[in-house]
Amino acid sequence: MPGALGHLNVVDLSHTLAGQYCARLFADFGANVALVEPEEGSPIRRLKPFSGDGESLQFIHLNTGKRSLVIRGSDDPVLADLMAGADVVVLSADGDGAVVSGRYPNAVVVVPSSFGSDGPRSGWQGPEIVLQALSGMMHNNGAAGREPLYGTGNRAEMAAGVGAYIGALT
Repeated sequence: MPGALGHLNVVDLSHTLAGQYCARLFADFGANVALVEPEEGSPIRRLKPFSGDGESLQFIHLNTGKRSLVIRGSDDPVLADLMAGADVVVLSADGDGAVVSGRYPNAVVVVPSSFGSDGPRSGWQGPEIVLQALSGMMHNNGAAGREPLYGTGNRAEMAAGVGAYIGALT
């Protein structure tokens, strides 16, 4: 049975946890999602922990339900065809959403990033500990009268992926 988003074509050009999680959520609901990787593969493929076969478990988790395509540069004709038919394009924080939107005006372009591309904190770096601290997650993890506690995993990156997914759907 087709999923609720089976009519959507999503191109995942991201190389971040937030971007790939955003695109994974589209795949979970039936969208046709293509993960576009460089020849050396997505950087997520090199993140621990690894399975007994040496595959990144994070990569498997974030990319289940997607098909993976290797491209050989931004002028690859396969990429041009994918982009022309895209309803949603997911970029990494360093992606130029304005250029992609200009070239493919029918696509919703999503650029998950720590602090956005403009505004008072746009130049800030966003490692997981900073994002957890600023979001209040660390305060919620602490006990009354004690210091805040850093949560394990990549909670802020995953929350950003959920936010990007909801924003794209909206």
